[in-house]
Amino acid sequence: LKQKDKLREVLEKHETLRIGWAVAIEEHLTPPKFRNFDIDFGLFDRDKVVSFFHNYSEVSNEPRRFDVFFNTYGRLQHDGKAFRDNEDMVERHLRGYHSLVEQCRLVSRRFERTHIGASERRDAFPIIAETAQEIAPKINELIELDRQTNRRANGRQKKSE
Repeated sequence: LKQKDKLREVLEKHETLRIGWAVAIEEHLTPPKFRNFDIDFGLFDRDKVVSFFHNYSEVSNEPRRFDVFFNTYGRLQHDGKAFRDNEDMVERHLRGYHSLVEQCRLVSRRFERTHIGASERRDAFPIIAETAQEIAPKINELIELDRQTNRRANGRQKKSE
């Protein structure tokens, strides 16, 4: 993890604010060309709203944008004309959420208890941080788990060659 200290700071702040969080390693995610959703998004009330931050880079001089799309279920009209239907966008990100959750390796206990689909996925996450104080050691545990996974993958690759 290139920005381990930054990650720890963000997760500790989330924990302090009582926000559930989850971490997946980007290199292990489905490649962007196979995804039909942005990975920096938020879902609200399951499938009612999806939000996005844009221009998140610290290098960019442009101001960050925050866009919110409400699921209109195809029914929103103005002056007899239908507005853009955001249902597909929200549904795509809900499916994307499930895909990302399956790839998470480190989560907060709050996230583990409350994420969408928790009832079907008991004991699904390898590493769970119970408190803010556990975050730093759990990040180290995640790094070690990633190293082991990479070693096994490289070993399988060498055997097949």
